[in-house]
Amino acid sequence: MRWRRYAAGALLAGIVLFWLITLPPTMPTHAMVVKGFTPSESWLYDRNGELIDSIRVDFHTRRLAWVPLDKVAPSVAATIISAEDKRFRDHGGVDWLAVGSAVRARFDGSRSRGASTLSMQVAAFLAPDLAPPGSRSWRDKLRQMRAAMALESIWSKDEILEAYLNLAGFRGETEGIGAAALGLFGKTPEALTPEDAVLITALLPAPTASVDKVSARACRIAPKMDCARLRAAAMEMAGTPRTLALDP
Repeated sequence: MRWRRYAAGALLAGIVLFWLITLPPTMPTHAMVVKGFTPSESWLYDRNGELIDSIRVDFHTRRLAWVPLDKVAPSVAATIISAEDKRFRDHGGVDWLAVGSAVRARFDGSRSRGASTLSMQVAAFLAPDLAPPGSRSWRDKLRQMRAAMALESIWSKDEILEAYLNLAGFRGETEGIGAAALGLFGKTPEALTPEDAVLITALLPAPTASVDKVSARACRIAPKMDCARLRAAAMEMAGTPRTLALDP
């Protein structure tokens, strides 16, 4: 009996310790994130609301104002979900089927898409210590998973998707769909085409990848589109000096 009590106590202590070391930071509300979002540009308007001038005030990233989800072309969100987290609308922050596939792939050496959901990525954007550079430990991943589940308990799916679009890095120093649309395509997020959406999505796994790698991934994402046309569009996207002209 004494041995059983010791075993039960050790088990309970282990559970508590595991719970504590995988405890994620508290997630902010969607309203708090939107309110705290600051563009890298500052705009000067006249008394009638006409834009006079703009100046860059943040040289760490290049981003414009927060873009509501209903101001982004629907094809962008649809393509990102299809390529990055196809069960986004159905899971509670963690895609357990993808987790199982990733674990199996690790043991049998097969290729896996990965198990990081959009919710997990947003949680990491909000708390960078959840995904420290160069670290892929089980503890980091479990903390990120718990943070994603906590996020899903207080945010709607559309709020998570909106935050992802505004916080993700796309190319170079460009952050957020507003700066990406204008800097890479010379358009507003509403005006992005399905072809643009594929290229935007192809940038997400590796924003600094070569044009050849980006176009190859774009062709895999949209096999029904003309691959040669996607390659040409990728070259134009990367080769134009639009990134130097983000001012309205």
